[in-house]
Amino acid sequence: MTFNVAIPGQSLTDEPKNFPWERPPEIADPDEAVRHHLTYLSKEEAVESTLFVLESGLPITTFVSTLMTNAVGNGIHSIDVGLLIAPTIHEAIKATADEGGINYKEEFSRDVEKDEMRKERETTLIRKALMDSLKEEGSSEDMDEGLIDETAEALGSPDAEQFEDASMQSDEEPMAEEAPMEAAPEGEPVSALSTGLGQGLMSREAQ
Repeated sequence: MTFNVAIPGQSLTDEPKNFPWERPPEIADPDEAVRHHLTYLSKEEAVESTLFVLESGLPITTFVSTLMTNAVGNGIHSIDVGLLIAPTIHEAIKATADEGGINYKEEFSRDVEKDEMRKERETTLIRKALMDSLKEEGSSEDMDEGLIDETAEALGSPDAEQFEDASMQSDEEPMAEEAPMEAAPEGEPVSALSTGLGQGLMSREAQ
């Protein structure tokens, strides 16, 4: 499996700014980045895919890390912005999972050192399950295949692991001030999350 990331020395031989991560990100404001992710994740197909990924055993923390890593790789926003907004995206996805009534993990266990080996095995099995689901005819008919595919590809990649580690460290450090969230535009309904993702599995509008 190959990942859509740069290899060492690639920038010395390629045309300048040939890849998204070599250009300035499209979004620099954390509030706008949150809206970007929640707008995408609130689409019916993306919600179904998110629930499927979580039911497959992937923890929310790891799923968020793959989302942020893909966004950085695609030039949507920077790593720093991803670290700032990750907790908000985590809570929004958690609320959707609760509303969907599915069993899910918030993170892999970090109790003992041997859990790292178990995490690696589980990650491999989850990635295989996600990839197999894309090959099964009709299995992803109502889901966003792109979201599942990108999650499977990023899962276990060094970039996603580093992002997850950095996110864990930032959670353990005291935060001086939480990034402000802008109010929803006038006329736009505000969900129980105040984010727009958990609007009800039965009341989602088709995008």
